[in-house]
Amino acid sequence: MSIGKKQLNSAYIVVCYHYIRPVINDPFPRILGVRQDIFMEHVRILKKAFRVMALAEVIDGAPGNVSRRTKEPGLLFSFDDGLADHYAAAKILAEHGISAIFFIPTCILIEKEPINPVIIHHCLSRYGIARFLKMYRQALEECGLSFNVFPIFFRPGADDPIAVIQAIKKIFKYQMQHGDARRVLRFIYENSLKRDVKDVFKMLHLTHDQVAEMVEMGHTIGAHTHSHLSVASAHLSEENFEKEVLAPKQYLEREFGTQVVSFSYPFGESQDFTGAVDRLRQSGTYRLAFTVENKLNIIDTSPLMLGRHTVHSADSAEKILSDLQELYEEQA
Repeated sequence: MSIGKKQLNSAYIVVCYHYIRPVINDPFPRILGVRQDIFMEHVRILKKAFRVMALAEVIDGAPGNVSRRTKEPGLLFSFDDGLADHYAAAKILAEHGISAIFFIPTCILIEKEPINPVIIHHCLSRYGIARFLKMYRQALEECGLSFNVFPIFFRPGADDPIAVIQAIKKIFKYQMQHGDARRVLRFIYENSLKRDVKDVFKMLHLTHDQVAEMVEMGHTIGAHTHSHLSVASAHLSEENFEKEVLAPKQYLEREFGTQVVSFSYPFGESQDFTGAVDRLRQSGTYRLAFTVENKLNIIDTSPLMLGRHTVHSADSAEKILSDLQELYEEQA
């Protein structure tokens, strides 16, 4: 790919974070995430290498507004899932004068229920695969679903744990109807984490007061559906599209007194947004929408299919800097 100087002058990269884990006394030490001290290194090194932006600069988007120097592309920090970890990240960024965008699924604030991936991650972290699958079988039976339709097997010492975890995620993301997936995982959560760990929800997700404080710090919030589903693959009815995709904007604006103009597709891969982009465009609800396609954003990038570079738990500051510089140089 080769882009012109005019486009290059307004090029920018968006980085996407999920878990930002405490350095000590982590209540779920097996959760894979970037440690807070490593995250601080990320912030320091990226601030030196890039022109760190706020969301308002992305919205402006005019040639030259994002980055005037071709050797200094813009960089926007983003965070998905409304995780409790993001409160500490927000404070670290604010100390560096950085305004980030935090995408929040509204079920964590309205129903005070964790999203599906967070239940899966934390149950696997605490109980392991074998016990999780035992609870999974019980939940299927309780919800009137058949294990034969949604089978997952694990033979300790024989099966690859990573492959089994991927199979678990795939069933809940794409194979099971979202309503059924919510009922199954809610049953598991109610009969495990919620029962076993005191105040566990506050360990998983942001509270209303924390989100309000983050907005006061100068950060921006965006919508991430209501209950964190794959918007395209769920084939939502008009009523459910309104509930899951459009209503979160109104709720967040009303609750936090701020404009919400951006949306992040849960999971964010092509199967999660292809087919939903036109519906989002026709609604006129959001000006920007973010995927997890690893690409450089330029003037000609569709504002409803913006790319992001996902940061992984093992990424050192040097690794993420190298990856982002390579992304910029390859696509420029």
